[in-house]
Amino acid sequence: MRGKLICLEGMDFTGKSTHMRHICHFLRQRGRRVIRTREPGGTRVATKLRRLLKTEAAEEILPQTELWLFFAARCQHIHHVIGPHLARGDWVVTDRFILSSYAYQGGGRGLNSKHIDALVAELPPLRPDLTLIFDIPPAVARLRASQGKPDRIEKEGDRFFRRVRTVYRSYARQHADCALIDATRPETQVRAEIAQHLAAL
Repeated sequence: MRGKLICLEGMDFTGKSTHMRHICHFLRQRGRRVIRTREPGGTRVATKLRRLLKTEAAEEILPQTELWLFFAARCQHIHHVIGPHLARGDWVVTDRFILSSYAYQGGGRGLNSKHIDALVAELPPLRPDLTLIFDIPPAVARLRASQGKPDRIEKEGDRFFRRVRTVYRSYARQHADCALIDATRPETQVRAEIAQHLAAL
């Protein structure tokens, strides 16, 4: 039996990492074999690409280059991690997946979604069973970012992240297998809502 793919999406500083731990614990308590992973990352090659994408470069990384690098990492991730584990019946929980490219490179960078569609078509057909989008206003994300060390993409301004957020919210309204979660609420309330979605799945 094929496993299930759960994707965590949303802007940075929404608490995805914290909720990832809760989700994996919830599923393991119910006897599921769970693989926790992230994008870009999951393999050695993809992790090297992550460092390139996240750190300041000696030259400007063009939006198209950024998109292609994300998909190069994603290709490795699907072929070497996500696909094999789903085939074995494992539940894969990933911090970001294909939707993040539509939000960040499409919405944020302004690339035509047709360019993203073309790259998606080159990947194995793989649709998440559940996508949880953690939603916060850009001003809240900026405040949380100021308390840490934001990376190259996290340093973008509010206008960039408003466009990212618009894509996420629009996608959630149009897809029944996607849940938009208000991540400004107390953690206990967010966890309770997540548990409902996982139980239904």
